[in-house]
Amino acid sequence: MKYLMVVFLMVGSMFGQQGAFEQEPNLKETLDWMQTSLKADRRFSFVQENAPGARNTDVENSELVPDGCQMTINTQSSGTVYSPSPRKVESAHFMTDSYQFNLRDLDPNAIKVNPQSMFAFLNHDPDEAIIEFRTRNDAPVIRWVWTWKTAKGNQKNWSWSNGATSTTNTGSFAIGDLDYARRLAKAFQHAVVLCGGKSASF
Repeated sequence: MKYLMVVFLMVGSMFGQQGAFEQEPNLKETLDWMQTSLKADRRFSFVQENAPGARNTDVENSELVPDGCQMTINTQSSGTVYSPSPRKVESAHFMTDSYQFNLRDLDPNAIKVNPQSMFAFLNHDPDEAIIEFRTRNDAPVIRWVWTWKTAKGNQKNWSWSNGATSTTNTGSFAIGDLDYARRLAKAFQHAVVLCGGKSASF
């Protein structure tokens, strides 16, 4: 247990702002840190005002499930649409996404952090982020599975869509902490390189 804590502290520092150690974390150490650190409360929340008093709220949770160089990224997001005065719930939705791919197929330089603000309509400074990733040479080798359901009014009568399964060359997941998102993206890039991922040819 003491050894494991030391490893996590070293890896966390490696992907923080304190600079790298002489010996960089190996793949297992990197993936362990990514998976474990994301299990903390990193929920992404977003509030948008479409009209005075009419708001959309969204909350998203993300999960990393590595298996060597194979990676699955699962997200669950839920949202509610509120009407203006009298304030009430108009509709709600629930969505799941799953991205399944091999880390070697990603372009490490195409892993980007897109800063976001929880209260975008108030022009607040960014405090959250969306991490975006793309395959090398845009190859459509990411398996993407999603489901979606919606409800009107009291949210008791949910209507499921059948969802879909397809292949794509891009993916993204949301993180509720901008500083942590930057560290996680750095670790993500490091894991891709360790698995043999390379930059796009052109």
